Amino acid sequence: MDERFDNENGSQNAGPAQTPVRAPFTFGSILNDGFSCFKENFKTLLILVLVVTLPMALVQVFMIDRNFDYSGTMNTFMELYSASTEEAEGAAGDVSGMAWKLLLYLGLSALIASISLITDAGAIVLVGRKHGFVKESGEPAASAEPVSNRAQPGFSALFEMAFRSFPKLWLTLLFVRFSVFMGFMLCFIPGILLYYVFQFAAFSVVFCGLWGRRAGFVSSLATRVYPKPSLICALTVFAASGVLLPLVFSLLAALPGQFGLDAVTSGIISVVLKCAQQLLALMVTMMASTLFAQMLPKLEPIIESSGVRGQKL
Repeated sequence: MDERFDNENGSQNAGPAQTPVRAPFTFGSILNDGFSCFKENFKTLLILVLVVTLPMALVQVFMIDRNFDYSGTMNTFMELYSASTEEAEGAAGDVSGMAWKLLLYLGLSALIASISLITDAGAIVLVGRKHGFVKESGEPAASAEPVSNRAQPGFSALFEMAFRSFPKLWLTLLFVRFSVFMGFMLCFIPGILLYYVFQFAAFSVVFCGLWGRRAGFVSSLATRVYPKPSLICALTVFAASGVLLPLVFSLLAALPGQFGLDAVTSGIISVVLKCAQQLLALMVTMMASTLFAQMLPKLEPIIESSGVRGQKL
């Protein structure tokens, strides 16, 4: 495929059930379309982040982080790892207690982070509405709706749509992340391949109404039909949301300590930074889901013919 990766075969094969022909899409048009959708709905997304992410960030910073010294615990583990056998055996009881506390901390942090998936669902719904793959009721459309039916929802309607999609989205991403984790544990390469293959699974939940392994099937189908844009999308999303944003905001979060600010002020700054990071991550999500929305018209006939919609999980 070239960099214009056409998503339709042309109008000469059009019949009554044929998807309308769309213009070939480029990376520039995808980035522009995704950013314009983010900009047009910025106020709604900001309210969504303040309603969902802000309370979770407050709990994380002022309740969970304050009662657990994550950095100190990890430093202790590293010191014991390099200590002599006698010293390690003498601290075995303390290590066991710290390990349980660490697992509890990581579990609570993961639970708090998973609730923020509601904001991701909202961002995907907005892209789905713009491209006609999500009905006004929030249900997936059988095919792209006419442009006249694609009005963007307000905050209340968006929150309701996102909350309705949250359970299936959470279960799907649990399936995806467990698969990727096991791939990394068994051998590094399978984990990378599974991350690439399942990258569009979350979008399949909202756009197609499929979840679990069926969403994984649609995602893998997209990567087979569009390998080059899928690879570039996976690398870009990983670099932006997985590396760049966490690195930048972790550096910013460390600055208050350098200026000797008190714990409350530092905590408030950390909460604001977490909300800002989530908002920028939503922009990346909207750009990736815009790419999937451009792919979907060509994938729909294959999805229908595969019978995956009628399969049981």
